[in-house]
Amino acid sequence: KKYFLKRLLITIFVLSNLTSLAQTGNFRVDRLAVDYAKLSYQNVINTSKNLLRKEKSLNEIQTIEVLSKLSNSLYNVNDYKQAEVYFERLISLIGDNKENADFLKKYAQVLAGNGKNSMASQVWKRVANLEKGNEIAEDFSILQENLEPLVRNT
Repeated sequence: KKYFLKRLLITIFVLSNLTSLAQTGNFRVDRLAVDYAKLSYQNVINTSKNLLRKEKSLNEIQTIEVLSKLSNSLYNVNDYKQAEVYFERLISLIGDNKENADFLKKYAQVLAGNGKNSMASQVWKRVANLEKGNEIAEDFSILQENLEPLVRNT
């Protein structure tokens, strides 16, 4: 009976340590998806920033996942200054391809919202190149280059 209790305590101790190790890796990244689906953007933002501080513990896929959830959450709460930083970092990792065009679109919107119209125009051109025939992207790239017609009567 004495040995059983000792083994039980050791087992509980070992399992509790393994659980805490699991929470610092993939579990926390997976938890972001749950929080994001629940629209808990502030939780996503806080958790993501903590994870990125310990970025060496993340592999490239996890880093991309964290950056995408973080940048989208910042976009959704209208924190465009911070969103710009994380979208830029995300896009530098994933590159320009058709599957990631939505990130580029949001990045262009964030740049325009931050008053960086020339940069926004360049990103819209990249979107137009990825999505041939996307007239909206083409129009936005032209519009961002020359805002004068929109603001001259204000």
